[in-house]
Amino acid sequence: MLHEDGSYGEWEQRRLEALHRLHILDTPPVKHFEFLIKFIACTFEVPMAAISLVDERRLWFKASFGLATIVSRELNYNFFPKA
Repeated sequence: MLHEDGSYGEWEQRRLEALHRLHILDTPPVKHFEFLIKFIACTFEVPMAAISLVDERRLWFKASFGLATIVSRELNYNFFPKA
């Protein structure tokens, strides 16, 4: 989480570094994830499900079911509630 001074905590910094090492952002959808999301939505009888990733500036949808086709959304500091 972004601190009020604009810095990230140690855990958040490690999470972001790991996310970038995976090179999964800005890649096309994966059929296995799509199958998994549909399975989860049906199993839990929910109308929507998604696998999403959050980096420093956006929310990236890797797979979704029951949502409009959204690939990514730019974020700002106000997107996250303050702890």
